[in-house]
Amino acid sequence: MKNVTKRIMSVIITTVIMASTTTSVSAESLWSNSSNENVVYNSIRAEVDNYQLSDNIVDEIIYSYISDSVFIQEYKEDFKSAIETVDNAIRIQSRIATEILNEEVNLTALGNNNTLFYCTVDTTIEQEQPTWCGVGSTLMALTGIETFSSTTLVSGYTRPTQTVIANNVIPPNENTAFVGYIVQYLNSLLKSSKYTYKMVSSTTTSAQIQSYIKSSLAANRPVILRSYPYNNSLSYYNGSGIDYDEAHYIVVYRYDSSNNTFSIADCTYVDGYQGSHHNITLNEIYNCLQRPNSSCLEGYIIHG
Repeated sequence: MKNVTKRIMSVIITTVIMASTTTSVSAESLWSNSSNENVVYNSIRAEVDNYQLSDNIVDEIIYSYISDSVFIQEYKEDFKSAIETVDNAIRIQSRIATEILNEEVNLTALGNNNTLFYCTVDTTIEQEQPTWCGVGSTLMALTGIETFSSTTLVSGYTRPTQTVIANNVIPPNENTAFVGYIVQYLNSLLKSSKYTYKMVSSTTTSAQIQSYIKSSLAANRPVILRSYPYNNSLSYYNGSGIDYDEAHYIVVYRYDSSNNTFSIADCTYVDGYQGSHHNITLNEIYNCLQRPNSSCLEGYIIHG
């Protein structure tokens, strides 16, 4: 990532962004003036690398974030972090493109037998508070990194408690974790192979989601989903009676390309649903990332 430099444009950006007074703002309202979008695009484009991708692909990635309300909030609060989010997304997309070009010959991970991609996470973890599924999932992901990729963790790393994680991934005056905060916290503990997040929009395909998960696991990075699993999307929650439009964080830690199925670790406190769930289909993964209605935030995939 190119060094963030001080420039007059940052003053312009701050003026444009802070014009919105609401805590949650839609992309449409923020970019009501196309010149505002251009200013933000230019500020991002000046800071990120191509990582051997074409300019058109890099532009597509940047604009996909500019249309994301979660990213807009991150951009408002922490410009440097927002740049890192996009830069990591471009880097990961370049890696995936290389893997596809080379027919996945360099997709390797400990325990990989050519069809199996996984990170051994502690699936016994249970969220300590009713709204801490994002906290528990973050801890689960860290246990997977500890197992297979401990040398990429910062010097002096020790496994955090859920309270410590909560203090970092739950914004002030909120009671649940935010996607951008989870990514920032995970990356603060990593020296390399950092995470990014991707909003699952109406144009996101199941093949793209599959690529994100498989490549992330091959890089020893468990995947966190901000999902809607109660909307008859994840089979193990069928008949749970939980509100269908309630969001829930879960961890994908295993993918078997021989039958195209996944394993999920769920930290829920609800009896009968916590722990490992196997033979989850790609269709289930895709469907649980679709928002139940327009009043719900989109689904997100946090991947490395």
